[in-house]
Amino acid sequence: MDTSKYEDLFISESEEYIEQISSALLDLEKNSESTESVNVIFRAMHTLKGMAASMGYIEISQIAHGLEDVMDMIRGGTLQLSNELTDLLLKGNDYIDALVHKKNIDPGVIKSFRHVLESIKAGSKAFENTEQSKTANPAAPKIDPENSFTIEVIFSDDVMLKSARAFVVVKAAKDRGVFAKTEPDMDAVMREEFDKSFLLCLTSGDSANSLVEEIKKIPEIKDAILRKTEKKDETQEEKSGQRKDIKVSLERLDNLQNYASELVIARGRLQQIAYSTQNEELINALNSTSKIITNIQDEVMKIRMVPVWQIFDRYPRYIRDLSNKLNKKIDFIVKGRDIELDRALLNALADPLLHLLRNSIDHGIERSEERRAKRKKETGTIVLEAKRLKNAIIIEVSDDGKGLDTERILKKALERGLISEEHAKNLTQTDIFHFITQSGFSTKDEVSDVSGRGVGVDAVKSVLKQMGGSFEISSEKDRGTTFTLKVPLTLAIIKTLQVNVGSEVYIIPLTHIIETIDIKDEEIQSIMGREVFILRDQLIPIIRVSDIYKVKMNEKKTDYSIVLVEVDDSQYGILVDEFVEQSEVVVKSLRGMLSGIQGLAGVTILNNGMPSFIVDVPGLLQMAKVG
Repeated sequence: MDTSKYEDLFISESEEYIEQISSALLDLEKNSESTESVNVIFRAMHTLKGMAASMGYIEISQIAHGLEDVMDMIRGGTLQLSNELTDLLLKGNDYIDALVHKKNIDPGVIKSFRHVLESIKAGSKAFENTEQSKTANPAAPKIDPENSFTIEVIFSDDVMLKSARAFVVVKAAKDRGVFAKTEPDMDAVMREEFDKSFLLCLTSGDSANSLVEEIKKIPEIKDAILRKTEKKDETQEEKSGQRKDIKVSLERLDNLQNYASELVIARGRLQQIAYSTQNEELINALNSTSKIITNIQDEVMKIRMVPVWQIFDRYPRYIRDLSNKLNKKIDFIVKGRDIELDRALLNALADPLLHLLRNSIDHGIERSEERRAKRKKETGTIVLEAKRLKNAIIIEVSDDGKGLDTERILKKALERGLISEEHAKNLTQTDIFHFITQSGFSTKDEVSDVSGRGVGVDAVKSVLKQMGGSFEISSEKDRGTTFTLKVPLTLAIIKTLQVNVGSEVYIIPLTHIIETIDIKDEEIQSIMGREVFILRDQLIPIIRVSDIYKVKMNEKKTDYSIVLVEVDDSQYGILVDEFVEQSEVVVKSLRGMLSGIQGLAGVTILNNGMPSFIVDVPGLLQMAKVG
């Protein structure tokens, strides 16, 4: 049978099970009594084994089978879980992952690993099924729906050999002549492919009550519950077997999103034509069509939304391995796992978040002896949390480590010529923190395989700029550091404010805007060489877009418009000539020579068919600060 057409589906589903196994193993290491973690590993490993066997991937199937056997010994209490054994099980999971993705692995390594598993299993005598336990049933007995019963057989939590006890239960039913089948089937029961209970289906209710009492007397059986079999019609059975979801490739979702985006652009062009000609019939038709386009756009966005745990659950394993390597004790906490984000954005954030977590482990969290000297807990804490705002998602990576050293950062910035001595005197703490987002900037004197090359935080800032998001840093000495990432819900279409500056049009994302204000020229004051205005007894610095982007102004104005924005918990007034309208725009990334321009997040096509730049608000403010 040609299995190549199922290759992508196999890889996709295998990745999910591999992730489940890794996450459950880490949970089990923290709580060895977690039967749920054991069950998750068993279910995922067994499914992987079956999938691999059906695809003809014998090595994957054999490794999965060996790991399954070791987990059976752990569950049975004949093998104690330790850090070393967890390492071994995680390594086996890594081998499966590598084989699934067809990475080159020395066959000798796989062979040696399987020998290790066999050696472990040799130390424990497991229950083996015999041919006698598989009762030959050439024809399954017929069940009378009107007089059939099921018994739910529930095992005690500390049961050692479920398959042996299940065999005794089935034999008792057969001796009475009322046995029909088990759910799951007998082969699955004998392989212990069920959780704490299985169903015993009876052909009739004759002697059912006495059978229940007999089953309850079997050792390690916690309970047996008798129920009348519910009658199901064929329609219900068909419905119960139907799949409720399907897997769709990201490429197809991107195509669908692009078509929806083009519809939005086309709608804008048509609306401009309709209103300019005052064609009432066309306007009414467009209003109706506009609602349909909005609904399509909303549905496409919902389809693309996935919970952040699909990325977050990759990190506990990395934290564990790196903290062990650096000899640091770290408690890693994940919050907001069910918050949803655009799938493409989430994938793009995977590596940036890893950079931040690596920095927290290497730069932030101190070793145990250093933490004790500071009267802190020996175990450091790193928190990865997702929060939902109205039109954006906040992701925070925080630690309770040593915090950022502002003096050391500023010294490095001066050495590299990133700022002059004169400008350095007026920098705030937040301004100094942002030097670590510069390409190649690092406060480490030595380069290691973990950090020191200055690519971590810079990579985060670069990705967020492409997304139209923002990046904030807060830190306190010996209290820790928090990196805050603010990203839009979706990358393709964003809500914006269109403004005019001279003869040019700029687009400002609403995610940064607090409010809009009209002011007169005489309200603008100058303090220490910086333009400001007063709003509700607060001095607000003014940023002139015309100065930053070198826009030619035809004449001096007396009335201006201010877009009040907030970045790093500080407010700024972006001064423009006038507000045009709020609108949804399709974001196009900057390519070629334009891709490196600071202060620009992308470009869009206006309703009149002309292009317009989308402002990168944090980048714009940074340009204004450094002059």
